[in-house]
Amino acid sequence: MSSKSDQPQANTPNPIDRNTLRNWVTSASPESTEQDISEKTFLTLLQQVSLEGLSQNIRERKKYAGYIFWMVSVWLITVVIIVWLNGLGEVYCYNFLDPLLRTGVKYIHFRFSLSDTVIITLITTATVNITTFFLVVTKYLFPNTPEKDSTSVT
Repeated sequence: MSSKSDQPQANTPNPIDRNTLRNWVTSASPESTEQDISEKTFLTLLQQVSLEGLSQNIRERKKYAGYIFWMVSVWLITVVIIVWLNGLGEVYCYNFLDPLLRTGVKYIHFRFSLSDTVIITLITTATVNITTFFLVVTKYLFPNTPEKDSTSVT
């Protein structure tokens, strides 16, 4: 192994970035008899890059799993509120803005009514969309990858 200053030592604790790895691999000429990177160092660098990729995947999966949870929760709460309002039918509530705006309207009358077919369609499509979206995104974020045999070298 040559003693260039830009080559890593086999036991260096510092992580190697991808650009450094790319420069080492591209700078090695196929005609050279002396290897610039030993096989052990190359495998160590390959493991570090693989570990970086796996840790990034885990961070992204955690982030997007939280996004999925909140989006599905808000979606379901919205459907429940619509069904609840439909069940109430008419609502009378105190106008909290009357003292500020002086409109003279003390109570607000609110009527919410949807037909049975609209409610059934809303519940059905919301359930199907939520379930499908949740399954598609989770299958993408958490794929079923076959475990690699630890004895094989790729």
